[in-house]
Amino acid sequence: MKKLSSLLLLLLSALLLAVLLAACAQPEPEPEPEPEPVAAPEPEPEPEPEPWELVEVPAQDWEALAALNEDIIGWLYIPDTLIDYALVQGDDNDFYLTHAYDRQYSSCGALFVDYRIDLAEHENYVIYGHNMGSGRTEILSTLLLFEDEQYFLEHPYLYFSTPDDAVNAYQIFSVQKTKLGNRSEYDFLRPYFDDKAQFDDWLAATEEHSLYYAANDLTFRDEAAQMLTFCTCDRRVYGAAGRFILMACRLGSLDTP
Repeated sequence: MKKLSSLLLLLLSALLLAVLLAACAQPEPEPEPEPEPVAAPEPEPEPEPEPWELVEVPAQDWEALAALNEDIIGWLYIPDTLIDYALVQGDDNDFYLTHAYDRQYSSCGALFVDYRIDLAEHENYVIYGHNMGSGRTEILSTLLLFEDEQYFLEHPYLYFSTPDDAVNAYQIFSVQKTKLGNRSEYDFLRPYFDDKAQFDDWLAATEEHSLYYAANDLTFRDEAAQMLTFCTCDRRVYGAAGRFILMACRLGSLDTP
């Protein structure tokens, strides 16, 4: 009996040893792979500013200007030129021919919008100002410099600031030399358009009558002040009826403080 117990004990020990050896022989489990780090999305690059957005436009004291003259509706500025003036609109087209924007008498007059223009509705603001003659620089005298193509190309933008502190940028797209009698076939002073077909016909005629015409994004938008048309006297070709015309179309607004 004693021998039997010893044998059983020996068998149990052998069995236990086999189990332990088998457990030790089991391969260790592979470690779970660490997840790949997720790269943060690349930030969207800031869009490059348009050239017209890089111009510093002089600020105006609108409160002081309003106190000076309630007819002041804005300020016009063409960089690197002498055109940097208040813009007024009176009750007729006569008063500001002989009065400055402060309403004081001046033979140079002021830069003024045609009194018939509805500022809230009309697409094309028609703007008048004197050409004082050869060698003079007041008001729109220097507008005639745009007759030179290189000058036209080097001065593509103008800026129209308004009393609500908006600054709208415009692209100069057309330069014309014409006479008042030509308006029956092509009205270069047309302030508004009834529909797209009428606008498209007018724009095609504008290109046809231009000395220089720049590609632009003008479409019929029925939107106030989408264009500015400057008109001044130019007697060199057509005498007293001669006019020098410059047109600009709105590009967008500048961010202002």
